[in-house]
Amino acid sequence: MKGVYSKSIALFFTAAFFLSSPAYAQTKPQAPPPPGAVDDIDKAIQESIKGEGKETKKEVKKEDLPPIKMVFIPGGCFKMGDFAGIGDDDEIPVHEVCLYDFNLSETEVTGELIAAVWGVSIKDKSESMIPAWGLSWSDASRFIEQLNKITGKKYRLPTEAEWEYAAREGGKDMMWSGTGNESEAGEYAWFSDNSDGVIHPVK
Repeated sequence: MKGVYSKSIALFFTAAFFLSSPAYAQTKPQAPPPPGAVDDIDKAIQESIKGEGKETKKEVKKEDLPPIKMVFIPGGCFKMGDFAGIGDDDEIPVHEVCLYDFNLSETEVTGELIAAVWGVSIKDKSESMIPAWGLSWSDASRFIEQLNKITGKKYRLPTEAEWEYAAREGGKDMMWSGTGNESEAGEYAWFSDNSDGVIHPVK
C-alpha cells in the first residue's frame, strides 16, 4: 500500500486527529492537483463550513460516517530534529522527546469523511478517497469539533513530535517515511516523480 505524503499540511487522526506537516522524516513534495481536480468537494465543503451552501445540510449521525481506522502507536523516546545534518535551522538542535502511547489514523482524512461530517455530498465519487486538500487550520479545527460532537469521541490535532515519531517508525534514523533509502521511496509514497501530477486515493 502506498501512502500519499506531502510537505503541505496533511490531515490525520490521533485518538485522543492529526493535522501537521512532516517534521524531519522527509518526503518528496507531491504535485498539487490539476485545475478543477477537486473543485466539487472543495466547493461543497468550504460552502458548508462557512454556511454559504444553498442546499440544506442534513442532520448527521454517527452511523452516517465512513469507518475511521486507527493504528496504535506505542510510546517511547527518540531524537527529534535534523539527525542527518541537512535540514533547516528550525530543525535543530536535535533533542530527546518522550511520548505516551497514542492512536493514529491509518490514512489521511479523506474527502468522503469531511463531506459526511458536514452533511454534504460529493458529485464525483472518484474524489471521495483522495486526501483532504486546501483546508485551513481553522477549517480543520471546526471539522474536528463537529466530528467529536457526532461521534462523542476526542479526536484532536497531533503534535509535531507525534507526527515525526510515527513517520520515522518510532523515531528511527529514517530520512523518508517508510525507508531510509531514497531509491525505495516510490514503494511507499506518491510524489512528484511517480504521481503524474495528480492526487491519488489514500489506499
